[in-house]
Amino acid sequence: MKKLIYIFLFISSISFSQSLETIRSAYIEASQSKEKTEAFYRLVNTSKIGNKELMAYKGAALTMKSKYTKLVKEKVRLFKEGARLLDGVISENPNNLEMRVIRLSIQENVPKFLKYQSNIQEDKQIILDNFAKQSPALKKFIRGYVQTSSGFSEEEKRVLR
Repeated sequence: MKKLIYIFLFISSISFSQSLETIRSAYIEASQSKEKTEAFYRLVNTSKIGNKELMAYKGAALTMKSKYTKLVKEKVRLFKEGARLLDGVISENPNNLEMRVIRLSIQENVPKFLKYQSNIQEDKQIILDNFAKQSPALKKFIRGYVQTSSGFSEEEKRVLR
């Protein structure tokens, strides 16, 4: 019986890891077009994995979706809902680097008039301080963002390589 439980847990962890990789890839692509943003939004809303990172990606999907909505009132509603969801899940999991990278990428790229840039330095510092302790897959994801970010100096980018 114990053996069966271990096998189930092992298979579940592989499945979870593959699903998270799919979501990470879709998140990166989502910034390229309305269609990819919609695909990412559908993916996170139909995903069977139930974890805290998924909630962060759902928040990100809402903020990204707001960019392509025509009605101003709906844009604001979607953006605020996404930001609230993302900030809420980070406040419950303050040491989760994946969530911090997600929020950082949004805050660095939203228009200034939205006034959603207050956590940039905090998130950046937490990423720099805790990068070495992360899994190889998460390090790869973080490096991918950091290398394209204008918010990190060349020295900081070298540290995270």
